[in-house]
Amino acid sequence: MTVAVATAVALVPTVANASAPDPATKAKHVAGLIAKVAPNQGVPVKAAAAGDRMVAAAGTRTASVPRDAHAPVVLQDAGGVKVPNAGPGQPSLAVSLPPELALDAGVLADDGTVVFSSTAGEAAAVQLLGDGTVRLETVIGSVAAPHRFTYEFGNGVVPVLRPDGSADLNSTVGTTTATLGRVAEPWAFDAKGRAVPTSYSIVNGALVQTVHTTADTAYPVVADPSVTFGWAVYYHYSRDEVRAAAQQTPYMMLSTVICEVVSGGLGTAFCLTAIGGMATSIHQTFSNAAANGQCVVITMPYYPSAATFALQMRWRAVSC
Repeated sequence: MTVAVATAVALVPTVANASAPDPATKAKHVAGLIAKVAPNQGVPVKAAAAGDRMVAAAGTRTASVPRDAHAPVVLQDAGGVKVPNAGPGQPSLAVSLPPELALDAGVLADDGTVVFSSTAGEAAAVQLLGDGTVRLETVIGSVAAPHRFTYEFGNGVVPVLRPDGSADLNSTVGTTTATLGRVAEPWAFDAKGRAVPTSYSIVNGALVQTVHTTADTAYPVVADPSVTFGWAVYYHYSRDEVRAAAQQTPYMMLSTVICEVVSGGLGTAFCLTAIGGMATSIHQTFSNAAANGQCVVITMPYYPSAATFALQMRWRAVSC
């Protein structure tokens, strides 16, 4: 069985400054570059200083950005949903900044972007947009700069490439795989606004973006994947799981196959009370899918609430 959730992260590149401006000026320059070249930019939420981090909030989602470039960016949701393998107090989702870049401490730009500059002229930046999307921008300043960027995710979360070039962020618990986020298919543009080929690969459990420039590429190059976080969870039941579930009684299937997985912290007992009246319909979907060699997908909100639990739950048979 596989579980999925939608989430967003982004990446961008910058120009070296011979005059070595102060950190605030560098941050303003990088933020301005992002605003100029990034498509569908959106509006950054201004982060606020909080100890050794800078925190931005949009709705129920927050992005906690470290000043130390070696520490991870932490994505959380007020609904309290956690990565399944996370221990007490550990974050919902964490992502590292690219180790290929020798980054200085993070500086808050005027528009809310947190910018990590480097003496070599490259940069990374983090934004939380108003729609809850988190963007991790990386800036390639010259042909001599790194063109491969590695992103690691904490608490046993691993990326899995999708056919369209995007990547799911999965975490496994027992036989269940939860897709907690998704990194959109990558793109890159050079300083003249021309598309530059770019792609993802998986290396030692990390997501690596490679930007494929040519002799005609004009620097800086802006590369930007996006990670969405906290929209919905998709529970995918395989053919074998569907066949096994269909052999149980409707209420037993609801208890052992559905509610133990999808209750989201509200508890199995609450789940059974909330959707007990749907047991026959759900069981019929599993039975029909089993007979037709199909799988089943159950959709729930990423942070289910007691008031809307039953209203927000959806289920359907799918080809697999």
